[in-house]
Amino acid sequence: MGRKIIYIIASVIFILSIFIYFNFFRGITQDTNFLLINKVEVSENVINLHASNPKSGIMISGIDKTYKDHIVYLKFRGALVNEYGKSIKDGKISINGNYKDINKVVILGNNYQKKQIWER
Repeated sequence: MGRKIIYIIASVIFILSIFIYFNFFRGITQDTNFLLINKVEVSENVINLHASNPKSGIMISGIDKTYKDHIVYLKFRGALVNEYGKSIKDGKISINGNYKDINKVVILGNNYQKKQIWER
């Protein structure tokens, strides 16, 4: 009986830890309309997104980028605003990398969403 209770408590703590990690630190993949993108500037070294965030309770916790067939795919992760980060209302997001051969920039969202935001 004692081991069973310890196992249940340990399981609950583990599940809560995973929940807290994904919701407050790493973030969860957002949909393609998470940010309102006003302008996209692409140079050889950087992609600048001029965007606003209508969901001020969710901050950008990370950006996953993939490069394939001259297309850059961006996937935004969002987490609840906490003491370790802050949300943007309006601002510029700079994504550094080697972009001299790209022809498109596409945002990927949850549920296999795709949204093209720039094309050469």
